[in-house]
Amino acid sequence: MDAVWLRFVMAVLAAWRIGHLFARENGPWNVLPLLRGSGMRLLACFYCVSLWAAAPLALFVVGLRLIDWAVCWLAIAGGAALLDRATNPAFQVEIEDELLRQERRNSEHHNA
Repeated sequence: MDAVWLRFVMAVLAAWRIGHLFARENGPWNVLPLLRGSGMRLLACFYCVSLWAAAPLALFVVGLRLIDWAVCWLAIAGGAALLDRATNPAFQVEIEDELLRQERRNSEHHNA
C-alpha cells in the first residue's frame, strides 16, 4: 500500500513537471515556444498538458484496472493543478489608465 502512495506522489510531480515544461518553459534550444506558436495551442495550457500527461502516469500507479485508472488519472491531474496553483505567484492588477481613474473619481463624486 505504501508503494501506491509513493507512485501517486511521483506521478503528480511528473505531471506537474511535464505540464510546466510544455506550457511555461522554452525547453532545449527554444523549441517549445515554436511548437506552441505553430498551431499546437493545447501545449500552451498547463491544465490541458497535465491532464494528458496524467493518463499514462495513472497506469504507472494502478495498472490496467479501468475504474482505478480513471479515478487515478483525474486525481493526478488534480494534484498537478493544485501544485501549480501553490507554486505560481498571485498576480497583481495595477490600474495605470488615466481614464479608469477619472471614471472612478467621477463615480465617487456622484455617490457623495
